[in-house]
Amino acid sequence: MKITVLHPYGWCEGVAVAVQQLNQIIKKHKNKKICLIGWIVHNKHLIKDFTNRGVIVLDDTKHSRLSLLKSIKDPNTVVILSAHGTPYDAIRYGSAYFKNFYDLTCKYVKNNIDLVKKLTKQGDYVIYYGKKNHPESNAILAIDSSVVIVESAIDIWKLKLDKNKRYVLINQSTIAKDDVNEVVAALSVRTQSVNYINSTCDATNQRHKNILNLKKVDLLLVIGDSHSNNVNQLVNLAKKRNINVALVNSKEDIKKMTFAGIKHVAITSGTSTSLKEVNEIVDYIKKTI
Repeated sequence: MKITVLHPYGWCEGVAVAVQQLNQIIKKHKNKKICLIGWIVHNKHLIKDFTNRGVIVLDDTKHSRLSLLKSIKDPNTVVILSAHGTPYDAIRYGSAYFKNFYDLTCKYVKNNIDLVKKLTKQGDYVIYYGKKNHPESNAILAIDSSVVIVESAIDIWKLKLDKNKRYVLINQSTIAKDDVNEVVAALSVRTQSVNYINSTCDATNQRHKNILNLKKVDLLLVIGDSHSNNVNQLVNLAKKRNINVALVNSKEDIKKMTFAGIKHVAITSGTSTSLKEVNEIVDYIKKTI
């Protein structure tokens, strides 16, 4: 069976930097209580490793980041914000209350946040294409009450648009270009007064291009965590291209699969999946399939 590993794979720059910084923080504050607001990145193997080392991970899927910060009463607690982005009110509170407060937001997410701040300040109305309740989306929506979020081209038709207002569409950093094109097309029908700024990160763009250019494979394996938006985007993009695709997170998932009739497998990974995780699965397939 032929195996093609699509490059790049493993962590993107933002994830690598965040993990490196978290390791340094743990080392620096060896005997202190350390709380992480949200998963550092959406990778359960990585989270398990950090919790085993004593890091307390607070769930931001049911509570706002500000409320989670306020639930930590001891200002001596070392507090860390995940790479996905955080509303400014939470950052302001945390930096004022805690003696050791770290924001590990990815630079591409920061760029999106700064962009929306600039656009709203100059009077533009921002339509943000992203996943509702994702930390990055929450950080963007908290910037200004005029910012609205859409999750699909269908949502564009539900918006109340004013022909006298200037609209700018930007997207979450891990959104597939194909999906953005559908939203842009729908918005172009609804109003001529719109500007689109592509804000997908470089690492995501390259992995999407790899799938779009993929030919003559019997199966695409996407290695990553189902909690990860960028991983799910890769799977959905493959499905839209009618590529036989499977999401796997470990060797155990491979053991449950059948490879009968599969002659050519392509492998990619989410940006929050480590090189080690990918290589372990590739090696296992080579030895056992």
